[in-house]
Amino acid sequence: MFIRFVIGFVLSTYSFYQFSTFPSIEWMIASLILLAWAWFYRQTLLKFSYIHFFIGVIIGFQWAFLQTFLSPVFPSQALNTPVEIIGEVVGLVQAGQTSSFLQQNKGRPKQKFDLLVSKVYIDNQEIKWLINRPKIRLNWYGYAEITRPGKNQQFLVKLKYNRASFNLGGFDYETYLFKENIKATGYILKKIESSEPLHREFNLRFWLSEHLAPVFADSEFKGIFKALIYGDKADISTQDWEMLKNTGTIHLMAISGLHVGLIAGIGFLLFGWVWWLLAGYSRWVFNAPKVYFAAIGALTFATIYMVLAGASIPTQRAWLMVVAVLVFVAIKRSFQPSSALALAAILVVLWDPRSVLSPGFWLSFTAVALIFASLSYLQEKSFNKWQQLLVIQLLLTIGLTPFVAFYYYQFPVYSIIANLVAVPFVTLIGLPLLFLTVMISFVSESLTIHIMWFNDFLWSGMWKWLHWISDLEFNVFPLNIEVWQLVLFYAGIFILLARVNYQKMILGLTLMIIALGFSFWSEPQTNVRMTVLDVGQAQAVVFETKNHTLLYDTGAYWSKKLDGGKMAVLPYLNARGRQQIDLMIVSHSDSDHAGGMHSILDKIKVKEAVSGQAKILNKLTEKIVFKPCVAGQTWQFDELKVEVIAPLPGWETPKKDNDTSCVVKFSVENSSILIMGDLSKRYEKKLQQFYNTELNADILIAGHHGSKTSTTLKFLQQVNPAEVIFTTGYLHRFNHPHPKVIKHVELTGAKWWNTACEGDVSYEFNGDYWAKQESYRKQHLRWYHHRCSKIQKGRFYQ
Repeated sequence: MFIRFVIGFVLSTYSFYQFSTFPSIEWMIASLILLAWAWFYRQTLLKFSYIHFFIGVIIGFQWAFLQTFLSPVFPSQALNTPVEIIGEVVGLVQAGQTSSFLQQNKGRPKQKFDLLVSKVYIDNQEIKWLINRPKIRLNWYGYAEITRPGKNQQFLVKLKYNRASFNLGGFDYETYLFKENIKATGYILKKIESSEPLHREFNLRFWLSEHLAPVFADSEFKGIFKALIYGDKADISTQDWEMLKNTGTIHLMAISGLHVGLIAGIGFLLFGWVWWLLAGYSRWVFNAPKVYFAAIGALTFATIYMVLAGASIPTQRAWLMVVAVLVFVAIKRSFQPSSALALAAILVVLWDPRSVLSPGFWLSFTAVALIFASLSYLQEKSFNKWQQLLVIQLLLTIGLTPFVAFYYYQFPVYSIIANLVAVPFVTLIGLPLLFLTVMISFVSESLTIHIMWFNDFLWSGMWKWLHWISDLEFNVFPLNIEVWQLVLFYAGIFILLARVNYQKMILGLTLMIIALGFSFWSEPQTNVRMTVLDVGQAQAVVFETKNHTLLYDTGAYWSKKLDGGKMAVLPYLNARGRQQIDLMIVSHSDSDHAGGMHSILDKIKVKEAVSGQAKILNKLTEKIVFKPCVAGQTWQFDELKVEVIAPLPGWETPKKDNDTSCVVKFSVENSSILIMGDLSKRYEKKLQQFYNTELNADILIAGHHGSKTSTTLKFLQQVNPAEVIFTTGYLHRFNHPHPKVIKHVELTGAKWWNTACEGDVSYEFNGDYWAKQESYRKQHLRWYHHRCSKIQKGRFYQ
């Protein structure tokens, strides 16, 4: 009964966050009436076996609704304008430096941190929160001091809505911010010396990070060590993250159930040993059951570790799972895995309903359920310890593959091999030794230096092992899984593991084969597809035919860890099962068009590349040789014809990079798409004079993101597009598209779309014309996602 209630509760909570619009109060009233009716007729309803499931559904919906209703609201009038705020810095501060795309040099210093807001001043009016305060995320560029957690400070800031790019295969940053309870993001304009007393509180996590900074300073693995000890992942390099993802070991490098459980186990054993030592000297200790004494140690160690890790959602979830196990110890009940899992699940969701939006929630509970199921099977067989480890690891690899593929559109092929070494190493050697090092660092500096050398020596051996696996051919396999396949697969695997009878075991195996089989079978693509990705104030366009993939521009460069290639292009190609790019066109070298080039060339095979500034790009990479983009170049990819129409031969060298843009027409039969890059109106006029009617296109991707320096009325009239697309950033400071350009478009009678509000814009050629597809953003729009509702002068406002 309890398990059915929990399943209904959790599924209902998850469903609450899947609505495209926020459920009205009528839903809440109706559910309360239904619950009251169920209580009134409870004696009759309890005869029905699934009544507890339906009660769980009702209460789960109410709990999610109530939690959202009581959540603090940040005033919208404080956004998109400079405002003064006072708040407490929470969590660790991430410090670094900005860098540019062309030189990859270090620029201004940068800090990022969260602020728990207590006051906001809007038009000399004070808005105050005392208890349930909103949290915002701030960047501080060119700061003069290091910000310390636990310290109240006053800033002049500029904030914006939680608006982020959202493409097929990409990371849903808006959901992440919502899950982390971040109400707005922005940057600091200046620090204000406040007349109010601003206190500073002791922060254990920050104190530990300062203490360990010199201990880890010279270690090659300091980023890994900081992540494992106190949950600071800022120093883990992009290359290391990629290697961990490709080997399926990324779960070991973040504080999770495995680590919290291990620390709880150490506390359990240590306090059990202390009980044994003290039992002979203290009657009170002797009378206290050893298991209770040890459980206190487990809970104490797990709680300290959770606090040190910043009490993040994954560590809270792991801590609550430990609590659920200890509850069974306290009430002297025999341990029942299914009941313990159900108790842990409901504690996690009661604590934070938004945790159901985390992939880690589903992965961790599924993994633990699979482990319990495999242990139940192994107890009936005479397996050695190493054989048990192999069976459990094999089952976890197979069992978690659908979830991994569902969230990441791929799975690491050699993860079982990598984890066979990595899991025992981290669990039995790496993490315990690291904790011993931390404890010794408070006693002896010289001994700590020697132990740190030993830590590095051991971790370097494992790192070489993981790198070797990551470099193997076909280390990741693309796999697209739908929700119905997940349900079918896990129904099958748990039916199979239950081993009720051979008929049901065959049924379970059949369900698993059907679920995975549909992922390997897909209808061949016959239409040509174009997708203008949502990459902010930048540009990236993908063309797909049955056998070929083309890319025009690569998005922007923001930092060493984030660019248009990593954020949008590569995830999209991965989700579409595209393994190489047959032709990559980079219009010119500006970072908003070429910024993702390095990431793309590092991760996927590119057969041919051209650019309007080939010489500059060739100086930046040795992965491929860019050929100059010259009018008259043509390619044929299945039904798709690609034709370069600018730069024209004989053009003088442009004074601005924008006018070197490679202008390309993509045609299928008599229908075409024209992409202008950043070409200015001066060079648009040259094209008009040279091509006359040949410029005609059905779809135009406007030049320079809709700037007033491009897309004149005469040019639009000559191209005569039915639709125009602007690639811009939401509320970007350049204010694109310009109202004058929008007016020009509307005078021609063309429809226009803006990626800042529309998200990605896709078309498929259906044999007669380019048919617009619903954007991925709109297909997956949830009530907590930001949406545009008002257009004014080309800008989009809430």
